[in-house]
Amino acid sequence: MKEKLRAEWKKIQSMKGREKWEYIWGYYKIHIIATAAALLMTGSIVNDVFINPPPDSVLTIAWMGGFELEGRLDTLRNSLYPMLVDDTANETVHILTFLLTGADPQQDMAQHTRFSAMTAARELDIVIGTLEHNEEVDIMALGMAPSWFFYDLRPFLAEAGIEPEGLVFHEDEEGNPIAFAIPLDGSVLLEEAGIATEGRWLGVIGNTQREEAVVKAIRALFIGS
Repeated sequence: MKEKLRAEWKKIQSMKGREKWEYIWGYYKIHIIATAAALLMTGSIVNDVFINPPPDSVLTIAWMGGFELEGRLDTLRNSLYPMLVDDTANETVHILTFLLTGADPQQDMAQHTRFSAMTAARELDIVIGTLEHNEEVDIMALGMAPSWFFYDLRPFLAEAGIEPEGLVFHEDEEGNPIAFAIPLDGSVLLEEAGIATEGRWLGVIGNTQREEAVVKAIRALFIGS
């Protein structure tokens, strides 16, 4: 093996200029590309983790539908940002859109998978969408999630100082009523962003770890700054 490497090295050394580079590229391009890709990936990971990590999300809202509202959702996010973020260098707020078209099963499955994966990873906190009633299984759903997916809103509303009007309930396994959705009619921030509030509902995902930020967001959405 050593003799083969020496012979190869002598062969390359005997070449000149362009001939050398064409030979190296022709025989070793796969190795070169793989090494470059590995270096780029390593550099990207080092940059993201150690040098320039992305800001932590203090709150992430899953917005059901509304790709056509992207600009207005940016306005809504910008309104929420100063009310939720203390460390502007390391924290941020996200509003992510999820849309089921019904026309493209693969696209719809991808949206469901994305939503489920982010929920399992505890990356989503609030869902805003429409209420649906699946009559076949008699389950209410908010956006992509069934009613049992959500926290009881009443403690959040009480802490935020919001009157719990128009709540929608379901019963847990023990028959206790759980308020899982509240209408966003009259939401100050949505109206300021130019987003229609009628038919939009809010729920808090049951595994969120950012309860304090959720309370602040609910207060902001209904009362404003």
